Amino acid sequence: MKIDGYDLKPCPFCGSENVWIDRKNWEPYLVLVCGNENCSANGPWDLGQSGAVERWNERHEVTP
Repeated sequence: MKIDGYDLKPCPFCGSENVWIDRKNWEPYLVLVCGNENCSANGPWDLGQSGAVERWNERHEVTP
């Protein structure tokens, strides 16, 4: 999914592609939000838009 010129991966918790970038309280930081009403995950914030997108798209391998 592409938002504001950034490619966003689905929510890392529920897999929803309904995610968006939100500016909280008009402060200079942004947060990424999952729009799935059963999930509503959010973060990271206070990294600027490109930093928040980079962290949202970061995935770690899970070792069983």
